[in-house]
Amino acid sequence: MNDHNNHIALVIGLCSHGLAMTRALAKCGVNVHALEANLDLPGALTSSAKVHKVESIKQDSIIDDLISFREKFSVDTKIVLLPTNDNNVKIIAANIALLSPHYIISWDHCADTVARLLLKSNIEQRCEQADLLYPKSLVINDTNEVNKAISLFEFPVIIKPVNPQSSFKALRCDTAEQLRQLVEQYKQDLPILVQHWISGGDTDLFFCALYLDKGKVVTRYLGNKLASFPPAMGQTTVAVSCNETELIELTERFFDGLEMSGPVSVEFKKDQQGRYWVIEPTIGRTDFWVGLCIRSGCNLPYIEYQTCLNLPTITEPIQSAIWFDSERDVTAFFKHVTRCKILVGGKNITTFSYLDNTDLKPFYRAMGQARKRLWVKFRPKIQRYIGKSQSLVSGNVIEYCSLAELPEDCITLLRKSGEDNFFLGEDWYRNFCQHVANQEELVRFYCLFDNDGNAQAVLPAWIQIRKIFGFHHRAITSLTNYYSPIFDLCINETLIDKSSAYLAFLNYFSQQKKQWDIIDFSPIAPEVKQIIANEAERTSLPCFSYFKTLNLFEPSIASFDTYIDARDPKIKNTLKRKENKLTRKFDWSIDILSTPNDISASMVEYHSVYNASWKEQEPYPDFINGMAEVAAKKGRLRLGLLKVDGKAIATQLWIVANNTAYIYKLAYDSDYRDYSPGTVLTKRMFEYVLNNDKITKVDFLTGDDAYKSDWMSSSRTLFGVQMVSLRHFRGVLIYVVDYLSKLRQKLKKVPN
Repeated sequence: MNDHNNHIALVIGLCSHGLAMTRALAKCGVNVHALEANLDLPGALTSSAKVHKVESIKQDSIIDDLISFREKFSVDTKIVLLPTNDNNVKIIAANIALLSPHYIISWDHCADTVARLLLKSNIEQRCEQADLLYPKSLVINDTNEVNKAISLFEFPVIIKPVNPQSSFKALRCDTAEQLRQLVEQYKQDLPILVQHWISGGDTDLFFCALYLDKGKVVTRYLGNKLASFPPAMGQTTVAVSCNETELIELTERFFDGLEMSGPVSVEFKKDQQGRYWVIEPTIGRTDFWVGLCIRSGCNLPYIEYQTCLNLPTITEPIQSAIWFDSERDVTAFFKHVTRCKILVGGKNITTFSYLDNTDLKPFYRAMGQARKRLWVKFRPKIQRYIGKSQSLVSGNVIEYCSLAELPEDCITLLRKSGEDNFFLGEDWYRNFCQHVANQEELVRFYCLFDNDGNAQAVLPAWIQIRKIFGFHHRAITSLTNYYSPIFDLCINETLIDKSSAYLAFLNYFSQQKKQWDIIDFSPIAPEVKQIIANEAERTSLPCFSYFKTLNLFEPSIASFDTYIDARDPKIKNTLKRKENKLTRKFDWSIDILSTPNDISASMVEYHSVYNASWKEQEPYPDFINGMAEVAAKKGRLRLGLLKVDGKAIATQLWIVANNTAYIYKLAYDSDYRDYSPGTVLTKRMFEYVLNNDKITKVDFLTGDDAYKSDWMSSSRTLFGVQMVSLRHFRGVLIYVVDYLSKLRQKLKKVPN
């Protein structure tokens, strides 16, 4: 135990974060006190600190409580003040002149900088100054400014309150209407930051914590989130040590030149290209996952205490650790147990937000509260199994076996969906049903109506018999196949949101379990996968997802010249050499066709090239012809043909819609491989759509072929999601095999 001359560390707040701080300080011999308003918190029972009841730790009244607390001790007793949340920091910074004579605050000399960086609206400017990647952002100060955000951003976006400790942390918006609704709902929290969504999940989130002393780095710590709540947007529930050392330089760059002191950290998100984007910094306090740092040997609260009292700073070697916040997810440990050192081969020492064998009362209370939460969560499922459940969503689902049967307002929904996404509209499905899913008794259009008979949503599906593990299974699948680059239902956004629509359909399917063994939707975007998973849980449908494919795209293009200049020199050199080679050998030209009259004749040449390419013969050529015809009639088709001496040797079929060019089909005659005709044609197609159609985004749709990365800088994962019926042996078999497969993959990562 160290002699600290009876000085005090005062922690504001005893959530699991504050509890971790008090325990870490007390174990180092520090005299710890804590202020807390809610004595029902598990942390209020800790034996590691003397707890003092206050009116609030999030309001200005905390200043009077701090002054009153200080008067209880001799002026010779130094008190180090340790806040635990952004509101603490904001209030302390605003009253720094009043508090500094009474308390030691690690960052009192830079309180103005701390207050400035607390506001999310100031982070973009700081990232620009530090040359760090930061998502495109806009601050909405009034509900009337929502339309400006809608015009500037592609969806999805994420919204965050500019001011700390508002009524929400972060919310994702998938549509313009959802953004309008959420801004109206949370208008009391204005200003609100609207920000481009960086694709990825929890495991793509990293953080780097520093302790600074007037700009000098005293210690640093690196971590990786494994889970958070809400997923990919909320507070951390599982985190682990990591070695992403690139983050150290990026984090130090963020704070370089600010001459700051105290604990700071920056959270990053790693995109598909391996680039780190700043999500947000934490200033003036340790972060929620400080328990992970402490368990690894980086005792940030004690380091802050030592530095504030000018004591020698003691640091320990960093160990690999994993931290669980059992308050928000009591099942998290079982999901990640293979990473824990308690198992043979697990490499991470394990720590929990409440469990500490020297201070058990907070743990007992936390577990009691967790039991109550679990009962609230699972009671509806238990009641459902014993026949006491009621419908989760008002409304009626009706099955139709063809487009011809659909009511007009359902057709209208499909048409509107096609305006937003060519591959999800009436024309797409009509052509698909005519040439691919042409057995009408197997096609289903599930339509959701409200109690007044208004169409709310349409889910296009396909009844199929599949052979899995040697058994035939009855499957309800999305109305898709290898021709389909994306799948989703279509909704009337004025009547229902996407989550509620999926919930209604899944509730309907859960009541029809005798009629199917498996439901399989793909390919779907990550946000749709999450929606389906959430709603499947509410309807007690066992659900699991799987990787389907990659979607590569170029999200923002100013002009053809700037785009082509940004390409890798290798591909630019290839283009120049191959164009010259074609010129020396042939009389060559490129036609880019778009009118219906041109298309009908040129599709013969398209198929001729396709059949001479390395690809398998087109299984449904009439589907391709039908799609080209429909797209041409709507002015959306761009058919490129590269010809040598009058013969087509390369072809590409692009769709132009919604300011985006979609590269749908491409092929070249294998006999001309040495001339790279596909690459040459791709360049000309880019030039055409950028200069003539004025598009700003190009999407390569599905497939992770290596050549696509030469043209695209961004990507996202597309998934499939499956649900099974446990009323049949076949469904149980799928569920068990999937579970064992995932368990096997986890165990593979555990060294023998």
